[in-house]
Amino acid sequence: MIMGPVFRAELMRTSRRRRYYVMRTLYGLGLLLLLGTSYQNLMLTIQSYDRFQHVRGYYRQPLISILANFAIQTFVSFAVMQLVMLLALVPALFGGVIADEKQRKTIHYLMASRLSSGEIVFDKLLARLLHVLVFVLLGVPVLSSLTLMGGIPWEYLVAAYVGTFSIIFFTAALATLVSTLARRVRQGVLISYLLVIFWLFIPAIIDAVCKVVYPRFYAWFGPINAWFQATSPVYLLTQQGFMQARMPRGGTAALLESFLWMVGLQTALGALFLLLAMQQLRPAFRRQETESRRLSWFGPKVRRPRWMSRPECGNDAMLWKECHFTRTDVFTKLVVLPATILLTVCVFLSSGVDESIWGAIKELYHEGYWGHLGARSELNLRIRQISPLYIGLWLLAVAGASASSLTVEREEDTWISLTSTPLRAWEILRGKMIGAVWGLRGFGGLIGLIWLAGLLTGALHPIGLMLGLVLVALLTWGVTALAIYASLTARNTSRALTVTIVSLVIIHGGFNVIAYPLLAALSSGMSMFGYAFDQDYLNLGCTPYLASFALVSLDDLRRLFADPNSSTRPLVIDQVAIGIGTIILLGHASAAFLLTALANRRFDAIVDRPRLK
Repeated sequence: MIMGPVFRAELMRTSRRRRYYVMRTLYGLGLLLLLGTSYQNLMLTIQSYDRFQHVRGYYRQPLISILANFAIQTFVSFAVMQLVMLLALVPALFGGVIADEKQRKTIHYLMASRLSSGEIVFDKLLARLLHVLVFVLLGVPVLSSLTLMGGIPWEYLVAAYVGTFSIIFFTAALATLVSTLARRVRQGVLISYLLVIFWLFIPAIIDAVCKVVYPRFYAWFGPINAWFQATSPVYLLTQQGFMQARMPRGGTAALLESFLWMVGLQTALGALFLLLAMQQLRPAFRRQETESRRLSWFGPKVRRPRWMSRPECGNDAMLWKECHFTRTDVFTKLVVLPATILLTVCVFLSSGVDESIWGAIKELYHEGYWGHLGARSELNLRIRQISPLYIGLWLLAVAGASASSLTVEREEDTWISLTSTPLRAWEILRGKMIGAVWGLRGFGGLIGLIWLAGLLTGALHPIGLMLGLVLVALLTWGVTALAIYASLTARNTSRALTVTIVSLVIIHGGFNVIAYPLLAALSSGMSMFGYAFDQDYLNLGCTPYLASFALVSLDDLRRLFADPNSSTRPLVIDQVAIGIGTIILLGHASAAFLLTALANRRFDAIVDRPRLK
């Protein structure tokens, strides 16, 4: 029965979670900030128009054309902001819709009931879609206020909301399918985010690269990739997709045709993902319940050869278990490993790192390490451009692994046996923190290889490499401390992941979203007095950018301490930037230390056991 007991239970359970109220409040404040920034820009436009017309008075009646442009521009900004917010919310909301039942050991009751797989999956999807609808309805007052400025054409409204609903349905169905196949909430959420990012950006990047670099391969791959691009809103909004849709042969009708194709393909694929989730619900449950991965380790099967022998347990049992006994599911490996390889290839080809490395090698051969630094300075710039992406993904992966480290013990019924051992709180927390980082050593090694290539070619100074490693280690400590504390205090993995990811986004870059428009308005007002703030310093608030900022080259050190005019390349660092970065890093280090100490002090009280000395 559609909208039956599963629908009512899911709707009531999710509606009582406080984090959704907090997210709605933050989204509403973001809409108010957007409206205020747009109004500030409108006032500046009217002021410049009055000066041009030599009309006195700042708040005179504005032209109708200016108000109409303001309404349309504000609506476009609102539609983009709403879409970005929903794309960030849907994977977290739907990635654990089925996996959460598995971790709480309640899916057995659903499987034993008379409910069909379709009723379970569809009711859960529908209940959480209603929560997404609440976020969409929060933007209605903004649209109502724009009617005072001349209104918005109905075609814009229909296109924005039809496209938004089709994208929501597609991503929600995809995340539901991933959650059906995943064992844990962490896997479902992180893999859903990864697939959504690849769906949005990778087809367009592959198309641009293969068209130039591999024309023969593009001859047969291009038509296949075109179908994937047709489903992506990023491709439709880019200049390439927009211009192809606005060809003279079709005009605006061709743009409408591309939009309808996108909506139709997203709806069809979403329905297909939903049917697959319904079909795979019970087979995946039986497969995951009957497979005993732990017992198979001790079976008579032939063991695969290991590159390095596993060390003995020693005196640190928790650290040994987390580093050498915890394994990753096959489902995660099948998705994460190909995605990492594909991401690396696309980033290298699109950023030109491969060509820059070859040019730096030739320059090193002809000029020596202390000679001309043209090509190597270019390689240093390329490394700094791609490093924030990898550092950001590294921090997100570490946060996901750490946030589920303690809650998984509760959900797998091993928490009591762990806390009843004579292990101290610090031994457990340290093992979990180091184990989360150790499990991602392969991805961290990829970042190290990129920086090592810069060091060997002379594009990266040894001091820059050491500073970069120290900063990444410091940021990793802060992320693991935050995630471990959230995992210690949260009831389940879903809540710990949500708190960790939201806090991570706000702390490590969300400040820029609020500060940029305010700083732009402040700078425009202060420009009358001959003062303007350098907005490049604000990028230091984004910690992945700050870590790549430390990757200095020999040319940077020469200009910073010896001759500022020794090169025509813009100076990347200066004393002000170093001071701002130092203050930010001290803040992160202090927060990491306090969170680690707080988790260690409160561990025994939270688990309700006497403090071990």
